[in-house]
Amino acid sequence: MCGIAGIIGQKFNSNRSCFDKFVDSLSHRGPDSRGLWINNKKKIFFGHRRLSILDLSKDADQPLTDESNNYSIVFNGEIYNFIEIRNELIKNGFTFTTNSDTEVILKSYIYWGEDCQFKFNGMWAFVIYDSRKNQIFASRDRFGVKPFFYSLNKDSFLFASELKAFFHLDDFDTNINEVFISKALQNYTEVESIESTYVNNVKKLLPGHSLVFSLNNISKYTLKRWWNTLDHIAHEYKSFDEESFKFRDLFLDATKLRSRSDVPIASALSGGLDSSSVVSALSSIYKNESDKRAPLDWNKVFIADFPNTEQDETKFALEIANFHNMKAIIKSYNPNDSFDNIEKIIYHFEEIYDIPVALWGIYEEIRKNNISVSLDGHGGDELLFGYHHYSRIALSENIRKRNFLQAFKYLNINKNLYVGGLKTPIKRWLNRKKNVDEYNQSLWLLNIPNYPNESNFNKDLKKISHWDNASKKLYYDFHYCTLPTILRNFDRMSMAHGVEIRAPFMDYRVVTKLFSLPTAYKMDKGYSKYILRNSMKNLMPNSIRLRQNKLGFVYPLEDMLGNKKTISFITDLISSNFFKESSIWNGRIISEDINKALKNNSYDLIRTVWPYLQAGIMLNNYKKIN
Repeated sequence: MCGIAGIIGQKFNSNRSCFDKFVDSLSHRGPDSRGLWINNKKKIFFGHRRLSILDLSKDADQPLTDESNNYSIVFNGEIYNFIEIRNELIKNGFTFTTNSDTEVILKSYIYWGEDCQFKFNGMWAFVIYDSRKNQIFASRDRFGVKPFFYSLNKDSFLFASELKAFFHLDDFDTNINEVFISKALQNYTEVESIESTYVNNVKKLLPGHSLVFSLNNISKYTLKRWWNTLDHIAHEYKSFDEESFKFRDLFLDATKLRSRSDVPIASALSGGLDSSSVVSALSSIYKNESDKRAPLDWNKVFIADFPNTEQDETKFALEIANFHNMKAIIKSYNPNDSFDNIEKIIYHFEEIYDIPVALWGIYEEIRKNNISVSLDGHGGDELLFGYHHYSRIALSENIRKRNFLQAFKYLNINKNLYVGGLKTPIKRWLNRKKNVDEYNQSLWLLNIPNYPNESNFNKDLKKISHWDNASKKLYYDFHYCTLPTILRNFDRMSMAHGVEIRAPFMDYRVVTKLFSLPTAYKMDKGYSKYILRNSMKNLMPNSIRLRQNKLGFVYPLEDMLGNKKTISFITDLISSNFFKESSIWNGRIISEDINKALKNNSYDLIRTVWPYLQAGIMLNNYKKIN
């Protein structure tokens, strides 16, 4: 797990100090060591900041070149099944000089070529120089767990793990993509699935995609979608009990693979079903048969505590921790201190979204305890109908089709999913809508963009036209909307502190299995995540396993927005010239609306307008780099 950067071609690579700044801007992602590989003849610079997790020796430092000097790699991520692949390669005549997964990737490419991607069970972004073909091969993992930004033109190819790294390059064109920012301000959960970024000259390599080009002609590159979940879904399934048994074994194996580490591991535990399932699976594995490469130090959980708020799930998290005799370390949040590091947090986050204070704090606490690997529950909601809108969609569709028995089943799921049933969130939403509707949000953006739809979802939709509407929405949220945003957010906030997140639900075998199963296996008998609940029998307390309400891992902003520190910070921000004179939003109208809301103690509006404030801080941070 690391930060990677590189420059290939004529431009920029003549300046060594420029490249050093490029690489070292990612030092937070890899605090343990630093490596460079330079091929002056081919004009290739590879840079690496290492977070040491597998094979802690210097032999495993990157960039890594094979014994023949024909292949070089720089890599960010983890390949969890590297031991099995390594053994297969040894049988085919390969030898290894390290115990790392990096060398396994490189030699897998030498043996299988681009098909090596299908062998890997993990998360990654890597670039390989192949001198025999005189080409560059870049790849990103199936679901985009690890980031990859690049800029490619006729003269050069530049890449990095974070967008901000490009601002550290001298003479690089970092003109802001105002249309993209406007799109993000309209709907920030949809922009992660498109190639564009906040900088006109930089793109994202999309999840499940690879990029290849010859050094003889950099501009003539091939961009390929090497992974599509729909190509790997089984069309047959067995009884619920049989599938539940198979899913349990699969989930335990996915967790076991992700326990491989040469440093201590832990978990961020919310008390919800997904993170509790990961912790319970981990505990079961260690009680029975842990992996030979798993560390002895594994039984710590980190809990975010929001005292005296509706968002607090500490009692549920502690129940799981006590059930498995795990040491619980609690990070308590004080609304009065929440904005102390906000500019630093947004510098690392560099996204338009809600305030990521809770994410920052929990992974900061994990790192303070000398832990650099956390097994977390990301992906469960977007695989198992974890949000209330899925049951609402299913309810509506079945009423329309006059399937009233089915509709009643989904009504019960929808009713029980959130604290206080539907009454509390609906009441809160109506109050917020009433307060916010007093202001004309249509005036906040100076230009409403007609942004082209770059997403691959429309192509996929043709293949799943026969699915029920809830399953279509689930597929969309997992691949194109909610989950890509969550993965991005957690990657930024964990890696800001040099902490790697591993998510068993993101194992591609788990993903393809769950998308192969019918809706009734995942929503039934008044429960979402039905097959997961069934498979966790005897592995966790029933009070957690059968808990029906749900809370997201977000900071209770209402408690933060009313304190004096926050109000002072916001008023200073909206009074600044860079915010008021923006060419993207109407800073003067937003400032007037916020000042009016503050006088009326209407903090709901501030929550609604926060993405604009965060965008302002982010863009100002970029200016400071330059």
